[in-house]
Amino acid sequence: MRIPHSLTVLIVEDQKLVRDGIRLILAESDFNNILVASNSEEALSIIERNDQIGIIVTDILMPGTDGIELSKAIIRLRPNMKIVVLSMLDDEQQIARSFAAGVKGFLLKTLNPEELIYCLHHVYLGGTYLHADLAMKFFYRIHPAATAGVDPVEISEREADVLALIAQGFTSTEISDKLFLSKRTIEGYRKTLMSKTGSKNTAGLIHYATANYLIRKPD
Repeated sequence: MRIPHSLTVLIVEDQKLVRDGIRLILAESDFNNILVASNSEEALSIIERNDQIGIIVTDILMPGTDGIELSKAIIRLRPNMKIVVLSMLDDEQQIARSFAAGVKGFLLKTLNPEELIYCLHHVYLGGTYLHADLAMKFFYRIHPAATAGVDPVEISEREADVLALIAQGFTSTEISDKLFLSKRTIEGYRKTLMSKTGSKNTAGLIHYATANYLIRKPD
């Protein structure tokens, strides 16, 4: 299951360049209904007037009310709203405050477009998401031995194609249609990728692949 293209996404970002960049990424990924706000007050006004918004992407550091306080206000207004925050800071306290406020996704602004799209799909479908670099940082802190003596994972061209489509939220059936391969073959590639990266689920696979620069757009 993927996000319906009819879903309305609200972007809250005070910097026009960043705001326009996010909007372009979403538009290129077939999100058809995109709203924008330059501050928290404008965002709340839009949310109060529009009950079709399904997911919100907001900056944290903004003039006036910041993204965390905005998230609290949104949850009070729309308890089931899916919110993803963007930050320039690798700050554990900020991460903790964000999730405590009801946020479902936390991304650094250094992210690549594929991770943003995957995060939105994952969060919309009920999951929580932490930027791949942060997830790996916390993992290595808990398991420091994991950084020693590990050879980089090598994947084939076809595996890279499949991985890129997985990162965009496509199902095995959809990937098989796009690559003109059987669903069974795609499931085989998915299983191989999980094995090579030591991942237990799709979120873990995307975390690993993003942190190790394995994701690219398919040919």
